[in-house]
Amino acid sequence: MSNGDIWPFIHVVSGGILTNKAEISKEEIAAALYQVLRSREMMHAPRMRRLVSYIVLETLNGNAGALKGYSIGIEVFDRDQNFDPDRDSIVRVQMGRLRTILQNYYLTDGKHDAIVISVPKGSYRAQFRHNPGPEETPAPEETPAPGRPALWMLALGLIVLLSVAGLIVYRFGPSAMTAATGSKPARMPDRDAPVIAVFAFRNLSPDAGLTYLQKGLAIDLITDLSRFKALSVLSQDSTVFTQSRATTPRETGRALGADYILTGSISAKNEQLKITAQLQEAASGKVIWMNDYISDMDSGTVPPVQSKIAHSVAGKLAQPYGIINRQQSSRMHRHKSVDQDAYRCVLRFYDYAQAENAQNHLETRKCLESAILREPDYAQAWAALSWIYVDEYRQHFNRRRGDTPPLDRALTAARKAVELDPDDSFARRRLAVVYMARDEVELARTEVMKALSLNPNNSEVLADVGWILKNAGAWDQAYRFASRAISLNPGHPPWYLETTFLYYYRNKNCDRAIVTAKTYYRQGSSILLPHVFMAAAAALCPGRLDGRSHVEALETRFPTFLQIPRTELKKLSIPDELIAPIIKHLESAGLHFGTQS
Repeated sequence: MSNGDIWPFIHVVSGGILTNKAEISKEEIAAALYQVLRSREMMHAPRMRRLVSYIVLETLNGNAGALKGYSIGIEVFDRDQNFDPDRDSIVRVQMGRLRTILQNYYLTDGKHDAIVISVPKGSYRAQFRHNPGPEETPAPEETPAPGRPALWMLALGLIVLLSVAGLIVYRFGPSAMTAATGSKPARMPDRDAPVIAVFAFRNLSPDAGLTYLQKGLAIDLITDLSRFKALSVLSQDSTVFTQSRATTPRETGRALGADYILTGSISAKNEQLKITAQLQEAASGKVIWMNDYISDMDSGTVPPVQSKIAHSVAGKLAQPYGIINRQQSSRMHRHKSVDQDAYRCVLRFYDYAQAENAQNHLETRKCLESAILREPDYAQAWAALSWIYVDEYRQHFNRRRGDTPPLDRALTAARKAVELDPDDSFARRRLAVVYMARDEVELARTEVMKALSLNPNNSEVLADVGWILKNAGAWDQAYRFASRAISLNPGHPPWYLETTFLYYYRNKNCDRAIVTAKTYYRQGSSILLPHVFMAAAAALCPGRLDGRSHVEALETRFPTFLQIPRTELKKLSIPDELIAPIIKHLESAGLHFGTQS
């Protein structure tokens, strides 16, 4: 074990920490830290345990002034003496994550804790305050005798040992995550299993026709690697669709907190396709695995190499953990060669999901409908098409006169996808979404939990679980799943924020509701809900937010919503209990509805 894994105890002055209310004893702070470290989000997050323990210890030891990005990078994240926090953003990113975890904890499981620990933005110093909610904790009955180790020191010693034990489990032991099946909520997955960032492969061939494989192969690898419960894989929204040309995959991956980076290249020569994949450590840049995969370029088909790469990578990473076994390997998705044009249509769908609008919807629907004609056994094409049909219903995109109702088509397509590949979490998720649109909440809950058991480390699955649980009335669980999805996927699409906004709105938490509504609006202002959320938040919190422009947008761009607001909010899976309050707040903001409101 390295010296960086254990931090030395430094003698501290006796007494407590003064606050604006009353003195908080170090015993109380030790107990508060212990509660944080044993929380759901921290139990299997050794990095976060190290970080919060280090910050609290240094603050208590009177060393808060020395808490800098440089010292944290070296002591907590094992960077070398050449570490430059201006170039390497690991500390800033992980501090943001820690603040989010602490905020979420004290809003949920820790809301009755006596002492609240926080780290204000712009500072690395821990702050401690009494929680105004619970009753005051009784003072300790016994005061340590002179010369005897203080109880708080013993408690913190235990805490550090627990943190180190967690680190040992992280490095050498198996994951404890077990996902639930059926309709019962699953335990949250381990964020600090080895985290992998997969980036689009480079096309080294002059054949521009292979460019579609760059993103496609990465997306398939993300799906396949997420099936291994011992691994945690960043979503394509964080990597494939947000990678900047100004930064390397390694730089982006490190900023996102990845442990490993999976990249590669694609080339073609003499009617053969060569795919080179390499896995490197994010911290050191060391390449720990590389392999070539060569396939004949069958005319018009996509070779199924991604499962082979995923299995090789998982096997390489799993060796210290002893988790990847035959049973888990057998659950890997078995790809078959598919028509190149059909494959491109599924990739087009992923682009549509990044920018949902009527024109993209029309082109994607046409492409996918032709894809299932060419490849009737292509499960992902059917699943993607079901989403497109749901958006016909929910977003009023490109309705076709005289066609079968969109939700009927969506249900048929989703069921076909699950029938073709019952072990594909994407198909299960799409079926869950269709059930939600049909207001069959328990069926939706059952399907999304099956998706979670198949793909437990995928942020989109976690976000879907939260989105569906809120409509089942399980608000605290919904919030935890949605928050975990956002934490796991910094490049998340805007719909991840729907559950968290509604949670804050329902609890009349103005600060969090306003911040979430603003973030949602910036990411997805071309659709209805961002404007609804902004205007409703403005009325919920008078004087805190100007909602007039959003009222104007609702009046001019969404005429159907003005006529039947209850129906439209129901279509968008707003829980029944919140529809009337939202409409009332929109009216308070100045919106004039038709007769239904």
